Amino acid sequence: MNFNLLNPQQLRAARHREGPMLVLAGAGTGKTTVITYRIGHLISCGVDPGAILAVTFTNKAAREMKTRITAVVKGLGEDAMFVGTFHGFGCRMLRANMSVLGYSSRFGIADEGDQADVIKQVMGDLGLDPTGEFGVQYYLRGIRHANNTLQSEEDIREAGRYRGNDGLPEILAGYREKLRLLNLVDYDDLLLIPVSIWTNYPEIMQRYRDTYQYILVDEYQDTNLVQARMISMLAGDRKNVCVVGDDDQAIYGWRGADVKNILNFESTYDGAAIVKLEQNYRSTNAILAAANHVIAHNGHRHSKALWSENGTGEPLSIMRVDREVEEARLVLNLIQHFRAVDHINYDDVVVLYRSNFQSRIFEQVFSERRLPHRIVGSKAFYERREIKDAVAYLRIVVNPHDDLAFLRIVNVPARGVGRSSVDTLLMFKSETGRPLVSMAADEHVVNALSAKAAAGLRDLSRVYSDVRRQFGTPGNLAETIRDYFDRVGYYTGLRRLYRDPQELQSRFDNLGEFVNSAALFEERVGGRATLFDFLESYSLTDDSERVTRQGSEDDSGVALMTIHNSKGMEFDIVFVVGMETDLFPHKRSIAECSLDEERRLFYVALTRAKRRVIMTYSRTRAVRGSRQHRVPSCFMDELPEEWKAFQSAADIMTPAGQDDVRAACALMRERLAADNAAP
Repeated sequence: MNFNLLNPQQLRAARHREGPMLVLAGAGTGKTTVITYRIGHLISCGVDPGAILAVTFTNKAAREMKTRITAVVKGLGEDAMFVGTFHGFGCRMLRANMSVLGYSSRFGIADEGDQADVIKQVMGDLGLDPTGEFGVQYYLRGIRHANNTLQSEEDIREAGRYRGNDGLPEILAGYREKLRLLNLVDYDDLLLIPVSIWTNYPEIMQRYRDTYQYILVDEYQDTNLVQARMISMLAGDRKNVCVVGDDDQAIYGWRGADVKNILNFESTYDGAAIVKLEQNYRSTNAILAAANHVIAHNGHRHSKALWSENGTGEPLSIMRVDREVEEARLVLNLIQHFRAVDHINYDDVVVLYRSNFQSRIFEQVFSERRLPHRIVGSKAFYERREIKDAVAYLRIVVNPHDDLAFLRIVNVPARGVGRSSVDTLLMFKSETGRPLVSMAADEHVVNALSAKAAAGLRDLSRVYSDVRRQFGTPGNLAETIRDYFDRVGYYTGLRRLYRDPQELQSRFDNLGEFVNSAALFEERVGGRATLFDFLESYSLTDDSERVTRQGSEDDSGVALMTIHNSKGMEFDIVFVVGMETDLFPHKRSIAECSLDEERRLFYVALTRAKRRVIMTYSRTRAVRGSRQHRVPSCFMDELPEEWKAFQSAADIMTPAGQDDVRAACALMRERLAADNAAP
C-alpha cells in the first residue's frame, strides 16, 4: 500500500486501529479511499480479513469498494471478508439463523406489490374496507414507520390512545403472521429480524460479535434507528466502529434515515476520534464556495469547509424560461453546444430534478430530437406485467410456500383456472394449511375442479416438478429459465394476448432483457450460479442500478435522474432544473417550515458537478391542468453573489431578471417567517 497517495487527514483515518472513529467526509473528499486503505492497514497489522465487516447502502458502492480493496490488498480472495449492503448482510445473517423463528432458510423477499396484497388479505380477515379512510397504502406507511422506529404492536397500541385507534396494531400483527406462513420477509425485515434475533438469542449475538471485530460503515448519515442499533449491538464492548459520512448529505429522512445518528455519534460512542476530510478532488472552487455558503444556512451540522486544487472554475449559471417545454429545449441546446465546442461525451452530463414527474418533458423533447439519454432510478421495467409474471414463476420454484406468486401465475397464460377454481383451492388451503402449489398436484383437490381447470393444473404441476429438478443443479441458469417460460406456455400466451406486432415485440424484448440479466449474473458468479442466488440478487437491486435507456444501445447518454438518485455520482456538467418554490424546495417542506433537508438536497446537487452547474427555472408551469406563475427558489438567493451569474442561452440575463429572483425569495422568506410565527 502506498500511503503517500493520502493527504494528512486521510492518512490519520486510515491508520486508526482501535476504538470508535467518525470520519466526516465532505462531498468528493475520497471517503472510499480512506475505507479501502484502513481495511488494508488492518490486514497488514495481522487482522483476519474475515473479522472485518464493511457495509454501505447500494450494491454499486459495495462493488466499487470490493474492487478497490482487492486492488490495494494483493492476494485477498473475493470472499475473504464481507463487503456489501446492510440489507445484504441482514439477508445473509437470516439465511443462517431464520430457523429459530420457524422460517425456512429459503425464504423469499416480498416486494411492494406483495406487501399490499398481504395487507389487503389481513384487512379482509378483520372486516375492514380497503377503499375506506384507512386504506392499504395508509397501513403500508404505518408498517414501514413501525419497522424503522422499532415499534411493536403494543407500542403502536399505546400510542393509539392519543391518536385514536386506526387498527394498525392488528393489521401489523396479521401482516407479520401471513408473511411467516408464506415464508416471506419484506425489505425492512432484513434489518428488523436480525436485531430481534440478536436480542432474544444472546448466544447468536455473541457468535457474530466474536466473528466481526472491526466494523466499517459507509454513508452513516443515511442510517435509520434499526441500522444504528444493529451496528451498536454488533460492536459490543469493543466499539471498534469506524463510520464515514457527511451530515450535509443526509437526504433520506423521508424514508426513515435519522441524521441524529451521525450528529450524536460522539455521545453514543464516548471517546470517539473525529477526522474531517475537506480537500475535495472533484469540483472547482467556484462550485465548492457556493455549496459551502448555501449549506451554512443549516444550523445543526458539523462545520466543514470544502476546498480544491482544481482551480477557480466558472460561476454557477442561473437561467430563466417562460414555460417548461422551453426549459427542456434550452437544456438540450446547451448540451449540444457543449458537445460541439467542448467535445464532451453525453454521459458526462446529468439533468437533475426534485421529483420524478419532471422527467417527462425532458424525455419527450430529447426523444423528438434524438438526443441519447438514460433514465436512472426508473422502476418502470421492473413493474411491467411480464417481468412480474416472470419473477413469480421463478419465486414459486425456490419457495413453494409463496402463495402470492402462485396466485399470480396460476392462470397466466390462461389455462382454465378461473375465479371459482381459485376459490376452491383457497378453501382446501384454509382446511389443510398446505401451500397452494402442493394442492395443485393433489388429485383429490384437482378432481374437485372443472375438467379444463384440472387439465391446466396438471400441466402446470408437471412442468413445475421437472424444472425444480433442473434448477437444483447450478449452471445453465439463463437457458433453464428460458426453457421454463417456454414449457409453461408463457411465450405462446403473450402471442395470444398481444395482437399488435410492435407491442408483442416490446414484451418479448423485455423478457429477453430479464433472461439476459440472469446470464450476466451467471457470468459474474461463474458456475456457482443458482436460481435461488439470482432471485436474491434481483430482490436486493437498488434504484440507482435501474436504468432505462433511450436513443442509445449502450451505457452512453445524458443521465436524467432525481437528485436523491444522484448521490455518490459525479458529472462534468450538472443541470438542476425546476428551481422554483413549491417544487424545490418542495411544498411539503415549506408547509412544515423545515427546509434543512431540502437545502442538503440542493447541496448534493451542486457537489455532483466537476466543472459547471446550470440552474433553470420557469416563469410559468402547468400544474394540475392549469398554467400557473412560479416563484423562483429561495435557494438561488442563498448562493454567494460572486459565484453566480444570471444568464440566458445567448448571454447574461437582464438586471431585471436578478431583481425577479431576489424579490421572489424575499417574499418566500416572509412567508416562512409568518408561518413560524403563527400559533
